Amino acid sequence: MTYENTPHPDIDAALTAEDGAKLAGLSVGGFKNAMSKLNKAGHDLRAPAQPGIRARRYDVDKLTAWIEAGKTIPGAADPTDENTQAVQATAQHVNGIWSATLETGETVTGKTIRALQSNADALASQVLGLPANQVRVQFDIQAPGTAGDRWAEAARKNDEGQKLLSQATEERHAVIAELRTSGGFTQDDIAAILGISQQRVTQYLQGTTKS
Repeated sequence: MTYENTPHPDIDAALTAEDGAKLAGLSVGGFKNAMSKLNKAGHDLRAPAQPGIRARRYDVDKLTAWIEAGKTIPGAADPTDENTQAVQATAQHVNGIWSATLETGETVTGKTIRALQSNADALASQVLGLPANQVRVQFDIQAPGTAGDRWAEAARKNDEGQKLLSQATEERHAVIAELRTSGGFTQDDIAAILGISQQRVTQYLQGTTKS
């Protein structure tokens, strides 16, 4: 079972549910689920009823504003809620499309992580037979190419650098303290010896400098 995003419809009038789903980057099921929640919360995005058309259509301006606001849905699943069932999924980006395989075996796609999340939540809700606000898909995202390894290496170097910086600061404090107490040098003398300002020496002696 696969949900796939398609380009935005070229429409300047009220939208059908299918057109609205395309515009929002959601599956039709996920879009209808979201609209139902919005209706219940008093945020009806539908256009006025049209004679001869049974199904209400969606107002383009209202729908666009909702999408630009981040497609927030009142009552959406809270992953920290103990009543929310978490579904694990592995996501990866291939040929311009995000795809994820749920632990239940189904596959879902989306053009962005946000769209993928919406589609995956809707799919998991259908598969498990649970209300949408009780299901949340949690992604293990695979970084493209070498990005993940490079980022991890940069983080390691940063940690290593912070440790070295901390050791250097401690050693500078020790040197200045020894010159002042054991050597009996004035702060001006210490500043001249080490090639730093007298204010810097004071900061080290008072323990208010970090580097």
